[in-house]
Amino acid sequence: MSQAQKLILVFLFVGVALGNISNEAPYSTKIGNQTIEQTTYYFTQKVDHFDPSSTDTYNQRFTVYSEAFNPANGTVFIFIGGEGPQQGLTTGSGWYMLVAQQFSAMVICVEHRFYGVSQPFGQGQDAWTVDHLKFLTVDQSLADLAYFISYIKANNFLRINDRNPFITVGGSYPGAMSAWFRYKYPHLTIGAHASSAVVNAIMDFQQYDYQIYTSTSLSGPECPIKIQKFNEIVEEILTQNGEAAQNLKTLFKAQNLQNDDFLSYFGDLWAGMVQYGKRTVLCDLFAPDTFGEQLKLVVDYAITQGNQPVDGYDTQSLTNTTYVANESGRQWTWQVCTYFGWFQSANQVQPMRSRTVNLQFYQNQCNVAFQNFQNFPKSDLVNTFYGGANLQAFNIVFTNGVEDEWQWASIRYPQGNMDAIISNCTDCGHCVEFRYPKPEDSPQLQQTRASLIQHYTKWITEFRNNQNDNDNSNFIEKMLKVIRK
Repeated sequence: MSQAQKLILVFLFVGVALGNISNEAPYSTKIGNQTIEQTTYYFTQKVDHFDPSSTDTYNQRFTVYSEAFNPANGTVFIFIGGEGPQQGLTTGSGWYMLVAQQFSAMVICVEHRFYGVSQPFGQGQDAWTVDHLKFLTVDQSLADLAYFISYIKANNFLRINDRNPFITVGGSYPGAMSAWFRYKYPHLTIGAHASSAVVNAIMDFQQYDYQIYTSTSLSGPECPIKIQKFNEIVEEILTQNGEAAQNLKTLFKAQNLQNDDFLSYFGDLWAGMVQYGKRTVLCDLFAPDTFGEQLKLVVDYAITQGNQPVDGYDTQSLTNTTYVANESGRQWTWQVCTYFGWFQSANQVQPMRSRTVNLQFYQNQCNVAFQNFQNFPKSDLVNTFYGGANLQAFNIVFTNGVEDEWQWASIRYPQGNMDAIISNCTDCGHCVEFRYPKPEDSPQLQQTRASLIQHYTKWITEFRNNQNDNDNSNFIEKMLKVIRK
């Protein structure tokens, strides 16, 4: 018996005391031209899956879209939450509403431990101490999913039965979780979609910064050059540490940030725009030739449309151990500092952010956040545990956007029984295929979605054929027993 199977037996044994499910009233969500109902539930989850004597539990939130579900032939898609609140399908994941309708499926969005309201140590003053964050690991998080899926299968939750195949879905870190879950617990699902899946842990992730240069070059060679020059002027102003420096930070409502934290925030302005498919918008900000004109456009965008919360770049704020609703800076910093790395350092060849944002900057951030914990990421060890770029599993589809910086921590080419698709289109960034489809979506993006549908259909057909073979075998076995009597 494998370790994973033994673990599931432990889960089912403790399921007598655990596994209770409660729910809230359904709520409506507008996605595209449709309004759907979703329901939020809470699952009594185990805090430590690897200590049989532990009885500590917490309420893990999950949200269900089941309007299209047919128990007789429907599929169950497990949408894995990541480093933030997970509250069901939205426009950003709206394609899966259409997938559910096509496959008579249920979509269950599961919130990740320590994020949103799924807090293993409550929502109080000491929720995020180092002693508590030690339970924020990939092993524990994958075990959460394994126990959850095992429980709802065994207890026919919402009429789910053994004729309903399960497929995991995730984007970015949850994309890696989707692939890793398929690798570690293949008996619980029939396949996995791993979008922009960062399965390869990298300590000094300079490829991320270089992709910003590559992507912005698609708007013409002058775009990255202008951004680099703009960065140099900003850094020069900050170096003077005078009134001009303070005035500059005030423009971005970042007057409380130290210079190095501000430069980290500043670099992420460009990174975030490229990552989420706004490369052309970014290069339009740099269409003017003077620093003053560019600064005006950049400030206006950062204040009115930017999605980089300035306060989250204050390294001192990462020391806060008290739960704050919807905050995820300390938890995610813990994960990258102790496990993954993925430190987005300035590239040494074509830097698109200040060179002060380097490995030493991030290591200092880890030291401050966790009081000289100094347990820096063991990226090679993580890749040994989970395969990294050499992951070997079956029935996994990796998808990436051609302009996304995170693709360099993912799997970009088919290997073994795993497929890989790159959406090669303008402004195709992070998890681009998740979004609710638009008529103007490029043919390449439409083809990515069509390929995913083909994979799902193949996996489900194979699952049904195996079921029929088992049913026939059981029938023959029963008939032989009758004849022998």
